[in-house]
Amino acid sequence: GSAMGAKAPPPSLPLPLLFSLTNGKDLGAGDKMLKRRAFSFVSGETKGEIHLGGYDPAAIEGDMFMTPCISTHDYSVVAMSLKYGSTDLIKFKPSVAKGAQYVPAIMDSGTSCLVMPDSDLGGKLTVSPFSTWKSAVGNVDAPETQESFFLNIAGREFEIPYHIWYLSDTNQSCVQKAPPGFPGLLVGDVFFRRYLVLFDLERYPEEVVIGIGLHNPSYSLLRYYGESEVIPKLSADKVQSLNITNAPPGYTKNPAIASDRIPLYNQFQTQYFINVSIGTPRQNFTVIFDTGSSVFGIFSECIADAPNYGSCSFGGYK
Repeated sequence: GSAMGAKAPPPSLPLPLLFSLTNGKDLGAGDKMLKRRAFSFVSGETKGEIHLGGYDPAAIEGDMFMTPCISTHDYSVVAMSLKYGSTDLIKFKPSVAKGAQYVPAIMDSGTSCLVMPDSDLGGKLTVSPFSTWKSAVGNVDAPETQESFFLNIAGREFEIPYHIWYLSDTNQSCVQKAPPGFPGLLVGDVFFRRYLVLFDLERYPEEVVIGIGLHNPSYSLLRYYGESEVIPKLSADKVQSLNITNAPPGYTKNPAIASDRIPLYNQFQTQYFINVSIGTPRQNFTVIFDTGSSVFGIFSECIADAPNYGSCSFGGYK
């Protein structure tokens, strides 16, 4: 349904916005379209970046781990286990078939925290993940234990340390329980502040591939009010020598290497904003960068005195 007087969305959704920004053909010197339908996202404590066309290999340490999405409708991957320290939070009952021992985990930049079920998922799990974690820490906002989370995605374990999931500036844990009925995990900004995540739609709609690499701490993220930057093109031999693991067949011959770096505004380590311009003449808008949303949306009318970053506001609407 509609809200605040807005029209309901159309019954059929358009292709992802990324398809309007890409063109596989070389149209000459004036062509500013992306050549690869891929982007990546990485964040720090106060800054964030989108890489267009793929990822910048200089932004990660070690290998880029690849895994296919289990849906082409969202960026969900296979979560095989979740631990808090040595405590299993996702533990399947023996009656669950081995091939079904996973939950979907949506890689969602629009979610601030690590979000997990507070149920046994209809008898699939032996314990409730959120309740088990809550018992382990005692006071949620002043945890008695300060362990890391260990999230197993498609067989690879990724650590989310205490200093990442606990927000010291606001003295609260960035761990939440999922809405009733939600069958898996939402992997939010606590993950993106430690790992670069690649979203490769080159084979969409047949397949969407996710890549995860540990953020290189010496990689300096762009200042939000600064300019975007072009990433120097890698030589063919450097491309072929990239450390990419678990990739689809033939992927390493043509990996998704980014061409541009775009700065994001990181608000309180919980939400990311980006300036965009639309139309002729251009109109500037500030929008939320959200990989958990299926559509690109802006407000059609601005309030003149609303607080804003661009010439229009994400909060100014009628």
